[in-house]
Amino acid sequence: MAVIALKCPKVEVAVVDISVPRITAWNSDQLPIYEPGLEDVVKECLEAGISSLAQMWRNVGDCNPRLFNPDRVLIGGRETPGGQKAIQALKDIYAQWVPKDQILTTNLWSAELSKLAANELLAQRISSVNAMSALCEATGANVSEVSYDVGKDSRIGPKFLNASVVLAALASRSIF
Repeated sequence: MAVIALKCPKVEVAVVDISVPRITAWNSDQLPIYEPGLEDVVKECLEAGISSLAQMWRNVGDCNPRLFNPDRVLIGGRETPGGQKAIQALKDIYAQWVPKDQILTTNLWSAELSKLAANELLAQRISSVNAMSALCEATGANVSEVSYDVGKDSRIGPKFLNASVVLAALASRSIF
């Protein structure tokens, strides 16, 4: 939400949370969560005079560099006239910095399942990287070379075995 406030200053962003301690923390100098780049984005919004309600939803922490240049934005909504209007409104907001062909829309349940499936695949990826690293350590293989060689397989791709600590933290936080 902070990225939307930053990229779309004419859009009033109001997100709510039922957690009073979290709301209090958002209204203080200490953000209640850590995400790479989040503090800078919030500060920039405040310095630019963007008023934001600091009642944040639990997913506000997804503020990392991926949001500035995402592979895709997935918007799910109800298949009613009101739901379609809401989907279009969000599409218009994201289209201010995300290419339109990277904004995907679907029904609410398909979007939710897509999110859960992506998080599960990321978790499996991390597990695979950890297992591969342990095998390399035990056998004397070079994990960077193995990752590169395996990544040349087009069914896997070069990013699959290149997990990082940040990715592990993001994926595990998203799952739980």
